[in-house]
Amino acid sequence: MNEPLEGIISHPGEGSDPAVPLDRHLQVVADRMVELNAFSKDGDPPPAAIARCIGRLHDFGKVTPMFQEHVRDEYVGERKYTFHSRIGAFAVAHALKQMGSDERNRLAGFLAVAHHHGALKNTAHYVGTDVIEPEREEGAPNRWATPQIESIDTECANAADTLLRRASNGIATWESFRESVVSGALFCDLEDLVTVSVALDIRDIEPAVLPSRLYDRFLRYWGALTIADKTHASTPEMEDSTSLLPKSLSITDLDNHIRDLQSRSQSTTRVARLNERRENARQEAMTDGVERLLNSDTDVGLLTLPTGLGKTFAGISTAFAVRDRIAETRNLDFEPTVVYALPYTSIIEQTREVFESTVWGADPASREFTVHHYLSDTVTEIDTEFGPEGTADTDEHAPPPSMLGESWRSGVVLTTFVQLFESLAGPTNAQGLKLPALANSVIVLDEPQTLSKPWWPAIRRLTETLTEEFSATIISMTATQPTLFTEASQLESVSLVTDVDEHFRATERITYAVDDSVWNYPEAPPLSHDDAAQRIVDSVLNETDGPSACSAMAICNTILSSRKLTKRVVEKGRATTGISVTHLGEIYEDVLQTQTPAPEDGSTATPDDRPPSDTIADETLRRLDFRTDDDDEWIWNGDPSERPLFVGTFNSRYRPYDRRALIQVADVLATAGVPFVFVSTQAVEAGVDISFARVYRDLASLDSIVQAAGRCNRSFEWGERGGEVTLWFLADPDDLEADPPATHIYETPDIGGHLDLVVRTIKTAVETTNVQPDTVPETTFTRDAIVNYFDEIDRQVTDRKELVTAIEECDGSTLGRASLIDETYETVDVVVAVTEFDRRLIEEMGDAFENGNEPRGFALLNDLVDMRVSIPIRDIEENLPMATRVDRKERGEPEGVRIFVHRGQAGDGEYALAEGGFIAEVDDPIARRFTT
Repeated sequence: MNEPLEGIISHPGEGSDPAVPLDRHLQVVADRMVELNAFSKDGDPPPAAIARCIGRLHDFGKVTPMFQEHVRDEYVGERKYTFHSRIGAFAVAHALKQMGSDERNRLAGFLAVAHHHGALKNTAHYVGTDVIEPEREEGAPNRWATPQIESIDTECANAADTLLRRASNGIATWESFRESVVSGALFCDLEDLVTVSVALDIRDIEPAVLPSRLYDRFLRYWGALTIADKTHASTPEMEDSTSLLPKSLSITDLDNHIRDLQSRSQSTTRVARLNERRENARQEAMTDGVERLLNSDTDVGLLTLPTGLGKTFAGISTAFAVRDRIAETRNLDFEPTVVYALPYTSIIEQTREVFESTVWGADPASREFTVHHYLSDTVTEIDTEFGPEGTADTDEHAPPPSMLGESWRSGVVLTTFVQLFESLAGPTNAQGLKLPALANSVIVLDEPQTLSKPWWPAIRRLTETLTEEFSATIISMTATQPTLFTEASQLESVSLVTDVDEHFRATERITYAVDDSVWNYPEAPPLSHDDAAQRIVDSVLNETDGPSACSAMAICNTILSSRKLTKRVVEKGRATTGISVTHLGEIYEDVLQTQTPAPEDGSTATPDDRPPSDTIADETLRRLDFRTDDDDEWIWNGDPSERPLFVGTFNSRYRPYDRRALIQVADVLATAGVPFVFVSTQAVEAGVDISFARVYRDLASLDSIVQAAGRCNRSFEWGERGGEVTLWFLADPDDLEADPPATHIYETPDIGGHLDLVVRTIKTAVETTNVQPDTVPETTFTRDAIVNYFDEIDRQVTDRKELVTAIEECDGSTLGRASLIDETYETVDVVVAVTEFDRRLIEEMGDAFENGNEPRGFALLNDLVDMRVSIPIRDIEENLPMATRVDRKERGEPEGVRIFVHRGQAGDGEYALAEGGFIAEVDDPIARRFTT
């Protein structure tokens, strides 16, 4: 007897390759869903069987004669009859009911298949109005599944019957499925899950009747189906899933690295004691802490350590220890993924160095390590879905294997909070690819207090999704542990280290000085940039505290503020008798130009020919008259009586390539005993290991203030409590009567009277401690004020339940419109050229796209990620009329690569290394309020 499915294909072959049989595609997808997602085999029916059924039937609609004609370019009828998602969703709902699945699994499976080429909609409205209602009305424009069933029954019922039986272990049949549709029983069953009866034969849409935790279960099945389907469609010859499994980095390599650091001679007894405390905290967290976390019914492990006590190494070590225990105790076939999430893209560089060079030497394109943030998602995908169901997608244009980076199929993923939580809250189809990697994962949240406060209720709810649906383990790691997890009634947390207060008391590095402009806020006038600059310059040139205590960092709230303060510092320095002033950017740019090779005529430029940023940093230090001693430590080699004033600027408008080099130079100058002022924005507050004798911080959220203090006397370079952090309130850079930068950034409708709350909390803590405002102990801020601050913030955002409601109502439309990023500052990327070699690379990238060589174009775009700067999209539209796209398409073209280029020519902005990075327009009201 002939195989009923013989000749029925899923999609055509590429070139001379044969077409992919439908049954083979369905079998591989079903197997891959189970293999990649660690679905449980317990239950009746078990989740693994449900997932396999979904995979086996997701393309059930392709069995129709209409689709088979379409996939061979022979179809001439109405397009809607070639759609395949809806009828496949119906088949899954029927099969799962026949198998004994509960309502949640049936509806989640239905939704997963219905949306497997798109994103979730408003579930109740979608099921009741978009699907059931038209299918009941003969002649309705959006009715196509019922006619498809009639066609199958006439022409290929045996093939459909075979698919249903194989998906349900023989329980569901074509006859039972057809009857459930013809009789209307299947429609009634689904309708009952999204509506309530209000009168005889009248039902209203009611999201409240949806099965509990439907959204969570949908994410699990939909994510599993999405990656299984796309990976096989893109490479149908790859039927074995082994190459899709992550590989783990070994914790032994980190242990050896730390042991090597400890074996080196310690400069002081204090440093030796500090290193001992660091290692004790790490060992406790990864042993006793892990035991407390995994042997109790807790969701979140709290790793609370003061700045400078090695949180990064402790967090990675603990995550790896948890990973290894989970793989062993849950009998997993492979060790789960460790997701290390940070607040901002701009601070990823330093952490990635730990993985790529410092410890493991991991390849970021490997199955061991992936770096993924928004820069990976700037290519606009061609939307092949038309109407509520989409076209009869043949999958021949499915993404290539390079999408695996965005799928997080690696042992360690370094990413951002935005990527993590927006992939859980209304994800796009592409974002859904990463969801399977979260199964049994270990997720490190580094500095979670920076998460958008209005999102806290949703973050808590999504954390439940992670821990309950995906069996993930969360580690919240910070010096300022927010109440985000500790005061969440639905989440249990446990400390991974004991004696947290003792760690903070034993490592007090600084004292705070609260300026009168803050202490008497809002009655006292804010401090002008002119006066602030004079105070900073006086402090670094003052010899009374010793010549080594002459470095200062000033952190501003906006880019414009940082530029203006830099300019004033330079002016005040040059007005000082006998002092010369050198801006790092001027020297750095000259070094970059001279050290980068000139492109040869007719040759092909490659990114590998660019000098590493650390090479440029080293040469910059030499040009600044620094030399290395016998221990390879940088020392200033100039005349002590003629010490210049060095000035640097830092913000997110510098290219990552330049940021790395400038931080490396600044790190040396900050402890070199030369007068040095580094003016920055919040971009330096997290993930940047740099230490200054003094830090000046413009008024901000209290957690941001404490983070800024973490850049002061970080490793006790100036002794116990030898650093000083001054908190002041800066005026508008241009107009003393205008609203100061702090009010633009921190006075938002989300938190009422925010700055007043910050000042009030500080004053209460200081007065309770009974100290003077100019000598406030560090722990007053880090252990007293911060706790009260977070308590008050939590009270204000507790009622922000819009997103939580959308989750409970499985409303993907509302969730998809939400963003962790303030949409007021929507940005676009610009690839910035500084040298002639940079310009050659940009031209070759443009040539590749223009000539249709997209693989090379995208490869260059990826290689030049460290030349990209994010600017407000409004700048492109209003201030940069000459800026062109990297792919040379029209600016308004919706498809392609919506990234722009700056070649260093007039009309497309200015990149000034001595003036704050990329400048679209000097008097730019958006830049005035842009924060980092």
